[in-house]
Amino acid sequence: MREPTHASAYELMLEENVDEANLLNWRRQLCSECDGTGTTWNGVALFASDFDEDPDLGESVMNGSFDRPCETCHGSKVVEAVCPQVTEPSAYAVFEIFLQDIYECRAEEAAERQAGC
Repeated sequence: MREPTHASAYELMLEENVDEANLLNWRRQLCSECDGTGTTWNGVALFASDFDEDPDLGESVMNGSFDRPCETCHGSKVVEAVCPQVTEPSAYAVFEIFLQDIYECRAEEAAERQAGC
C-alpha cells in the first residue's frame, strides 16, 4: 500500500472547507516513491533462467527498459510537501490528522480487498 501524499490530504482539506488548508506552507522535495529517479520497476518478475536465455537481458534491466514512470511524481522526480518548520503548528496538526485519516482509510480498504470483500 502506498503512503498517502501530502497533496491528497490537502485536496481533502479543501473539499471539506477546512480553513487551515490555506495556512500550509509548501516546498518541493525528492519523491520518496522513486527516490528522485522519476521511474519505478514495472513489476515484471525475472528469474535466473531468463538471464540464461537472453544474455542481453541484464543490460536491458540496467538501462531502464523495464521501468515505468513513477505513479507518485509522474516522472517529475519531485513532489510538493508541506514544510512543518514554516507552517503554523495548529494548521500542521490539522493537516496531520487528515493525512492519518487517509492512511487509515487506505489500510482498511486494503484489508477488505485481502479478505475478499
